[in-house]
Amino acid sequence: MATKLSDREVLAIRQSLANGVTRKALQEMYDVSLETIARIARGDTRAGVMKVDVKREERLDAEIAASAERLLGMLEGAGKD
Repeated sequence: MATKLSDREVLAIRQSLANGVTRKALQEMYDVSLETIARIARGDTRAGVMKVDVKREERLDAEIAASAERLLGMLEGAGKD
């Protein structure tokens, strides 16, 4: 279990805990240790993650998807030679 959680996932974990989701369930959902969930719950780790700029995240996701499409197009074009 060496999963690196994104800020969005840390925020979702905090929100889930506040809504009554168990630490065990979150551990299984995110494939992290119970200690990681406990640290997030206590604020011992990633304390600065209070909210995620959703618009920024969506824009970055769109940019990544567009870059991936361009790359695939380039690779497909290179295979036709």
